[in-house]
Amino acid sequence: MRSHKYARLSLVDLPENLLSEILIQLPIQSIVMCKCTSKTLHHLITSTNFSRLHFARADTCVLLRNCLPSTVSRTLYLLEASEIDTNYCHCPREKLNQSANTMRLDTKLKLPLANGKLHSGNGNANIHEACDWKSAVKQNPTLYKFKIVNSCNGFICLEDPLLMLPTVVCNPVTNEYLNLPDAKGFVFSSWPSGIGLCPNSDKYKVFRVIIGKKLHVECPITGKWWNTNMEAEIHTLGTKSWKSIGYAPYIRPSYISPTNVSLNGTMYWISKVYDDSTSNDPYNIISFDFSDECFRSLPQPPVTGRGRTCLGVIGNSLCLSSRFGVDSIDIWVLKKNCGIEKSWSKLISISPPVYGLSHFVSCSKCEAFFIFGIVGAEIVYCDSKGVKGKSLKFRGGGFTAVPLVYTPS
Repeated sequence: MRSHKYARLSLVDLPENLLSEILIQLPIQSIVMCKCTSKTLHHLITSTNFSRLHFARADTCVLLRNCLPSTVSRTLYLLEASEIDTNYCHCPREKLNQSANTMRLDTKLKLPLANGKLHSGNGNANIHEACDWKSAVKQNPTLYKFKIVNSCNGFICLEDPLLMLPTVVCNPVTNEYLNLPDAKGFVFSSWPSGIGLCPNSDKYKVFRVIIGKKLHVECPITGKWWNTNMEAEIHTLGTKSWKSIGYAPYIRPSYISPTNVSLNGTMYWISKVYDDSTSNDPYNIISFDFSDECFRSLPQPPVTGRGRTCLGVIGNSLCLSSRFGVDSIDIWVLKKNCGIEKSWSKLISISPPVYGLSHFVSCSKCEAFFIFGIVGAEIVYCDSKGVKGKSLKFRGGGFTAVPLVYTPS
């Protein structure tokens, strides 16, 4: 018989740096599966060093969540750049449904359950290992359905459905979540909140506005004095409390955009700032800097008329889409002028084969962006040279997708 001088080697016998380079090339779904195969791979994949390496190379993805009002959907469908077929069909609007292709979304992630309970037995559904995870739990959405606020570098900020304030930060890839400290005051629910990264300290912070003590203060944007009780607070992940940073600008709650965008340590959203309490207050892009913890205002691009506007990111630049009627969407990009001043420039005007506009996201690997319809899961792939349409269809009726920009880590 032939004697075996060497035992058979396996993947985990490779040097750690080489093994990391191999794993980092895999899609998220494959990495998550590898984490469950051995203690060695689990230790490597969950290490801080691997997380940093993966995030440095990770591309922007899209998370899709079913927003049916009758159920508490916990499933997030991850659409990775590697799964995107850029050979979309050029489809006229009237022929889109007949010629539209389908895309299978295999990667599924889970959100925690607000006020979580086991489906059988007692305990916390978010931490119990024997919990029966389900994609859509038949519970009262007003009690158990977290609202997704925003995402930043793999983390997702979640809002409690009853308290209407950020209470949880989670990473759906690793199935880890962190409960934020309890609130000492009532949240001002009409104000946006969210998570962001402070570039100076490399620490993550969560921003919110609560109803505090009423004072006569100066508005940080208009510079005018007014009576307010809208107090802004910051929580740094890893600490045990919230810190007051002064009072928030006086804005019209009914004009706040439904989504906000985090970019380079700053959070942006669209709103109206009160100016002498007139009905002609201008729309503004409000920003909050997580480094100096200050509010600022940016002018909107020179759009004509009034329509639906939405913020997004293309590459490393803030973008704004404006839609008037059903035939045209203008995409504007905020870029530096001569390396100093920032100004808006129109990137493209398109006539997409979808009738609603919910959100648009970037895909840096394809140098493109996507526009999602409000109703259903209709998606349009776009670039600066033209428009290509593709319809995402899901099995079962009544699926209404809500997209979220996400960088998995």
